[in-house]
Amino acid sequence: DEAFMRSLYRPVYTDSEALSLGRRWVANNSVQRRADGWATYFKFFAWQAEEYDRVFLVDLDVQFNGPPDSVMMRLAAEETRPFLASAERAQRQYLGLNTHLALLAPSNRT
Repeated sequence: DEAFMRSLYRPVYTDSEALSLGRRWVANNSVQRRADGWATYFKFFAWQAEEYDRVFLVDLDVQFNGPPDSVMMRLAAEETRPFLASAERAQRQYLGLNTHLALLAPSNRT
């Protein structure tokens, strides 16, 4: 639920804050100061949807230029990896994941 997700979100915005909390900090890193970052944690619930072979995660701000059904169905049928997302560096000093659109094979073991 929302209150639980908010309780998990503990962003760190400065190196001194990270140091005091014993958290990792990457110098010269671009940090998004967003208040809704906790909402991204809802994506983890998709892993529990084991009644499905594949789940597509799509952010609400993704715009399709046409019906995505045929492409998504083909990808879901052909893809064998349990998780598929795009690599992204953006303005960070490290490589992360862009999960605006992701494909996963649900598993509570994950």
